[in-house]
Amino acid sequence: MYIHRYIELSIQKAIENFPVTAVTGPRQCGKSTLVKHLLEKNPNSIYLDLERPSDLRKLEDAEWFLTSQKGKLICIDEIQRQPELFPLIRSLVDEWNRPGCFLILGSASRDLLKQSSESLAGRISYKRLTPFLWEELDGDYITEKYFSTGAFPRSLLAKSADISFEWREDFISTLLERDLLQWAGFTPPTMRRLWQMLAHLNGQTVNYSSLASSLGISSATVKTYIDISLKNRLCRQGGTEVGKITQT
Repeated sequence: MYIHRYIELSIQKAIENFPVTAVTGPRQCGKSTLVKHLLEKNPNSIYLDLERPSDLRKLEDAEWFLTSQKGKLICIDEIQRQPELFPLIRSLVDEWNRPGCFLILGSASRDLLKQSSESLAGRISYKRLTPFLWEELDGDYITEKYFSTGAFPRSLLAKSADISFEWREDFISTLLERDLLQWAGFTPPTMRRLWQMLAHLNGQTVNYSSLASSLGISSATVKTYIDISLKNRLCRQGGTEVGKITQT
């Protein structure tokens, strides 16, 4: 079952007007599913997944392969795995001089955004996909689950509450033990405890001193951890972003 996303039209317009369109967002929010749906309507396109060994082999001579696809919309998923592609993409879009050359997907990490902004300034349109918005869902059953399972597709659409819970546990562990380790001064156990505490404060004013006392860390560290969470837009509980908590 495919659920239409509000950002679809915006992405399509970007493809029609910019050489490169980037769809970013947290892992497992539906980027690949959305783009594959859009590509079904565009037979003059090619999809590469850089987590697939066969697609990686195609890019062993990236300049030759991408040049051979000239005239197509070239979609590259998980592009953060090959940041060295950005200068080549810049060179090709300058040579081809047309919109709709590349559609790139990746988790919105610091490195991805830094690499793309430096290499593709003035050539790229960024579109950020979130987990499901309330307005994208239809049906009482799904909307009721939204509050208990959160908005990530694999959690919301899981066959049972147990599978949904297990998926969320694995997802949080992956974020804490791999993705967020790019930030200096970060420890996974403390961040996990902070997220649990923030979930109980949803919609309230954050008191840094109170959180710091409970966690045994400084107020400045609490603020830094919340800033990290907001930059990555990865803290969600019942579909509500931690970013909607008022900070003082």
